[in-house]
Amino acid sequence: MAGDRLPSQRQLAADYCANRHAVRLAIETLVREGFVTTRHGSGMFVRRLTLDYRIKSRTRWSDMVRGRGEGADIRLIDFEEKRGTPAIWSSLSLQRGERVFEFTLLRVLDGTPICLAHHTVPASRFPGLDEKVRSVRSVSGLFMEYGIEDYKRSDTTMTCRLPEKEEIQLLCMQRGQPLIVLEGRNIDKNGRPLEISRSKWPADCISVKI
Repeated sequence: MAGDRLPSQRQLAADYCANRHAVRLAIETLVREGFVTTRHGSGMFVRRLTLDYRIKSRTRWSDMVRGRGEGADIRLIDFEEKRGTPAIWSSLSLQRGERVFEFTLLRVLDGTPICLAHHTVPASRFPGLDEKVRSVRSVSGLFMEYGIEDYKRSDTTMTCRLPEKEEIQLLCMQRGQPLIVLEGRNIDKNGRPLEISRSKWPADCISVKI
């Protein structure tokens, strides 16, 4: 499976009754053709599928995985209603003290977790979201249930860091593997702030295009 660590060259040679030179040539071919990646000090890994992430006014998960049918899936990890923070109130143009919904989705492609996404929305604008989000197939579809047929990205910030323990577990990453974090704000057709999103991607499965 994508992201899995492969046995050492010595172990592969023993398992398949092959000499080390033949195994080395086979691995070099797999690396050259993009099926396997090597990490110094960590070993060899099955390479993840790389998705093109185009930063534009309308960036949609469904556009990135179109044509994959049932190979693309979304899983609800967490949902919470909470009091906003000054930063959230400012970003979403809310009054001080207003409450928000925060939910976390794990996006999976061909059985491999590739994105952990956190979404923050005004609680007053999405009544009953705690029930609707349990059957979510896409964030766009979720918004449409509230009469929001279109929205766009107003700004995006990209950073890179090492993953934390929970991110390593949920995204099936290796310790020390870089994590790409994309944080953005979406607005509705009237320019009213709708959502804060923060998506986290293993660096080897995303190609960000501006």
